[in-house]
Amino acid sequence: MAEDAENSIPAPEDLEFKMIAEIWLEWLRGRVKPATYEKYRIVYNKYLADVLGNCPVSEVTETLLKDGIPGFVSGSFRKASTA
Repeated sequence: MAEDAENSIPAPEDLEFKMIAEIWLEWLRGRVKPATYEKYRIVYNKYLADVLGNCPVSEVTETLLKDGIPGFVSGSFRKASTA
């Protein structure tokens, strides 16, 4: 794993999906309605965190998404997450 020696920041290709997702969710809070934020948080926790959480973003592929996330191809996870 490559790191920026000065700041101990992982190189972009080594960033884990969960790091980016958590930053994005925090950025999103306050920019959208609370219900919208909660839906995004639920989708991340229910469908993405276990499959992609520790995966470096450079290793996220369409195949990983299709094989690892139920309903990804059909989009049915969007409907199920709001139920």
